[in-house]
Amino acid sequence: MSSRPRPLLTFAMIALCSLPAVAQDQPAPPDPAGPQAAPEPQRPPLPDLDQPVPPDKVAVMKGMMQAGLIGMPVQIAKRYSLTDDQKTQATAIVQNFWAGVDENDKEQLLRVMYYSRTLVESGQAKPEHFQRLSSDALPVVERLFQQMENSSKQFEAILDDQQRVKFEADMEDFRTGQQQVIERAKLVASGEVQLGPNGEPADGWPNEDINAVRVRQEEVVETDADGNEVRRSVTRIRSKLPTRAVVAADERYWTAYVKGFIAKYGLNKEQTAQARRLLGDAITRAREYRRANKARFAELADRRKRDEAEKNVLDLEQLQKEEARIAQPIVNLFDDMDRQLQKLPTEQQRAGGADRGTLLKEEKKDGN
Repeated sequence: MSSRPRPLLTFAMIALCSLPAVAQDQPAPPDPAGPQAAPEPQRPPLPDLDQPVPPDKVAVMKGMMQAGLIGMPVQIAKRYSLTDDQKTQATAIVQNFWAGVDENDKEQLLRVMYYSRTLVESGQAKPEHFQRLSSDALPVVERLFQQMENSSKQFEAILDDQQRVKFEADMEDFRTGQQQVIERAKLVASGEVQLGPNGEPADGWPNEDINAVRVRQEEVVETDADGNEVRRSVTRIRSKLPTRAVVAADERYWTAYVKGFIAKYGLNKEQTAQARRLLGDAITRAREYRRANKARFAELADRRKRDEAEKNVLDLEQLQKEEARIAQPIVNLFDDMDRQLQKLPTEQQRAGGADRGTLLKEEKKDGN
């Protein structure tokens, strides 16, 4: 797990996502007589999703939420070097946020998190169990994220300019993660992605590379005209995205690309909203195309596995041509989206983005 500080107001989701683990029974102390042959672990039975969460588990989870409420303002203060007055205001914002969450939503989130864990522990869960939980959770999570967004604006208002730069970069990471949570919940709720007994899709998530771009704020020291040292914060892009040809043909990379584009050119809120609309429309259309041609994509994937296993070079060359042909409409969607994105930055923003890093890996030249 990354040690990077998490942005403001994610404490609710962090606490909720970690609560089922602490709700389990504590392990027994070691036998003083020494290690014994371990018996086969007994899996708990498949839980009944129509039953309420056991009261003792609810009590433990609510205790963890309370601990999060107390501890998160301390982490926030350290992350953004808040003054005492800012700490007081930040604490009030956090408390008001959680107090403003509907009690029914809190109960539903606890239920979903608890049963997601117990389903996996049982080893008997079926895709429809996770589909039901995702359908139940989706509207609640969307409301919670909107409340987090509203509270983040209140927090941003109490920051100075230097603190705000760091906070805005954190919030961009948070929004990327938020989008991933919602997209995955929708995929499971619709049945488009089916989870196995371990709570993970057998073929991986469609958005696996959503965080291939990292945006960091780094402090640099410069000398002004009078010879004085001046410290300033600069944005750096750390990208693991492959070449443009690969990114364009696979919409799993597009969210990371747009996230990096926004950070690279320092887009303002209006420009960022436009960029996200372009991204959402392009991904939706790409997925519609994949669904319409699902059988053909599956056939080509099977052929690739077979030809690579058999090291059949001639067949692989032909296969690459067929893959490129069927992927061309997806490439066109990316190119259209990128052309619109390139119109968003001003000349000043483009100049500022020149030294912030590159998003795409350079294509290999012929003969190399």
